[in-house]
Amino acid sequence: MTYEVQQTRWDRLVRRVSGSIGPGSRVSETLSELFPVLDIERVPGELLALGGTKLCVGTAKVVPPAGNTGRVQLFNPVDSGNLVTISSVTVSSLSTAEINSAVRQIALSTDTGFNRFRDGRFPTPQRPVAQIRTQTSVAQTDPDAVILVNANNNVQISDSDTVAVLPPGSGLEYGAAANIITIIVTFRWRERPAEESELSL
Repeated sequence: MTYEVQQTRWDRLVRRVSGSIGPGSRVSETLSELFPVLDIERVPGELLALGGTKLCVGTAKVVPPAGNTGRVQLFNPVDSGNLVTISSVTVSSLSTAEINSAVRQIALSTDTGFNRFRDGRFPTPQRPVAQIRTQTSVAQTDPDAVILVNANNNVQISDSDTVAVLPPGSGLEYGAAANIITIIVTFRWRERPAEESELSL
């Protein structure tokens, strides 16, 4: 039994890059010409939008009151229908501190609105689907991982694959492991509409 590859995303990219029109799959028709020239899974940033992927950035600073910890989260809303792929995170603090990180299925309380596209071709009123959210509370982030941040220094977290993949209804959060620690977190991510098969593994 043979299976047909779900090539809608790739086909959209090839059509727009090549300016081709008309019925039929462009990927299957251009295989011999495409692969020596264009790696469709490692597309240059300026071509990502042609395949439906948007480059995004967002940041938040949290100054918790006495007896509280601060947390910052990138959250993919439950009804987004998008996959969010985090490419890097920058964490800094005004004090030397341990910073906990974890993937969670609960959104933090406050949507800051500090999310923007990194591709200037999208009009300013448009905003990314993923949200930068914050919260201050006595509770700490229950860590999947811990990093040490020195005072007034940045820690850059990146991975050649991805830092995290967030399906709808999940988020990646960072929070200080002690009270009254000011933290600043910047996320850089990609988001695109997900195929149904990608969300039901």
